[in-house]
Amino acid sequence: MPLGRLPCVRLLAARAGLPPWRAGLLLTLLCAVAVTSSVLFYLQQTRGPLDGPPSREPPEPADSWITLRTSAAPRKTVLLYTPLQGTFANWRRRFGDGFDGCQWSRCELTTDRAALGRADAVLFSLYDMSPDEELPPAAAGQLWLLHEREAPPALGRRHPYRLQAAIAGRFHWALSYHREADIAVPYGAVLPLAERPPPGADRWRAPAAAPGRPETAARRAAEEHRLRQQWRRALGNRTAPVVWVSSHCRTDSRRETYVEQLQQHIDIDIYGQCGNLSCPLSKKGLCMRLFAQHYTFMLAFENALCDDYVTEKFFGALQHGLVPVVLGGADYSRLAPDDSFVDARRFAGPAALAAHLQHLLGRPAELERLRAWRTHYRVYSGPRQLSWWPCELCRRLHDRRARVRRRDPYRALADPRQCHGSWERATAPSGGQRHTQQDPGYGSDTGQVAAPGEWVSWRRPAVE
Repeated sequence: MPLGRLPCVRLLAARAGLPPWRAGLLLTLLCAVAVTSSVLFYLQQTRGPLDGPPSREPPEPADSWITLRTSAAPRKTVLLYTPLQGTFANWRRRFGDGFDGCQWSRCELTTDRAALGRADAVLFSLYDMSPDEELPPAAAGQLWLLHEREAPPALGRRHPYRLQAAIAGRFHWALSYHREADIAVPYGAVLPLAERPPPGADRWRAPAAAPGRPETAARRAAEEHRLRQQWRRALGNRTAPVVWVSSHCRTDSRRETYVEQLQQHIDIDIYGQCGNLSCPLSKKGLCMRLFAQHYTFMLAFENALCDDYVTEKFFGALQHGLVPVVLGGADYSRLAPDDSFVDARRFAGPAALAAHLQHLLGRPAELERLRAWRTHYRVYSGPRQLSWWPCELCRRLHDRRARVRRRDPYRALADPRQCHGSWERATAPSGGQRHTQQDPGYGSDTGQVAAPGEWVSWRRPAVE
């Protein structure tokens, strides 16, 4: 049909007093302008940080953004409102590679509080909040997130729970090590090799070497040799089966008194503020490799015995081939195979635990059972290997159904009722059985190695 015969063109020609062909040309131009404007508006709204700031907004500081991979979906902005443990740089480490490589990657982080009104989510560190600081009002449809990985006693000492009333009803999601958290931010994970890793778990990479000082294999070998020689001079001919690394010598769990009593029955080398040996914190990975060459057991004693509170001590020992001896408030069998660790709470006290460790040292076949799980599992530890939680955060920010009403996530993060005092007061873990000094337990006399199927049945608890 000729353009001039279209009803809309004939109507425009009659109203404007134009010939039909001119009315058709005018209508075509108007449609072209409308389509072009729509395309330009879409590109303006969806371009990434590297494309430059929107024309109607002032440019933001370059260091307040983490550059992300672009996608077709609208981007979501997460405002880091407070520092993390005193500095915003810790957020960078906690997020690892950020959202890069996630299935849902159209998210970005900013520390610029000028973005508060347009941010899709606002992230706070509970430890860094003050009960005296007045919080701003939340924008419509904005999610407020509360993050914490310290145990409740540490939070109680920082602001004696006065903060709970100040933040009640302000937050939607809790991000924590606790299994009841909306988004789990663990210190580590042990997953079967046969199980597909969570989204983003396989995207970690080794940190880049410092500019001007390339990290080579020769440099690492030289540093390891230097540190090994330093240890030989300090240790002489003395050897110990157990190592403990600690910088806090007065804790809520009173782990230091447990170690004192344990030392009366088995040799323990202590590194850090609580002992007379040292290893540079800047060389943590190298230290762990050397620990694995010199020791059999590593004490992974938590500073507080709280539900689900398991820090990097446990996962670091597993990752480097040491057998962790754990003292904590968590059910460790939810986190790793039963035959990968020794739980101190299953014994009547330090003497019984020491007897069991000596028992294992004298039976290589049973000791090997505590290492055989490694052929079926992989240990994830550190922010770059645990970077699936930013992927989950970005996914849920894009999922409208994930939005929930305001509630009080403080209880999941800081409620002291989830902690159990010192080790003297703590009971055996749920389903656990205590062993006496005369009965080391664990069926040690058989010397049998468990079948692989016993471990493959273990699964990481689902995050709700």
